[in-house]
Amino acid sequence: MDVNEKNEKNEGKLDSKLQKMKESGAEAWKELKVGMEEARNDLSKAMDKAANRFRQ
Repeated sequence: MDVNEKNEKNEGKLDSKLQKMKESGAEAWKELKVGMEEARNDLSKAMDKAANRFRQ
């Protein structure tokens, strides 16, 4: 196996690892996004309650 073949083999491994990282990052973002939306909704509800108490 010459140097070029080794480089191509290593590039293939790196591409595979990069693809796995992209996929896991996308999955993590989806989970994080759901959690952030829930937190935003909870905060919005709490702020609305506080505003209503202030108005009374």
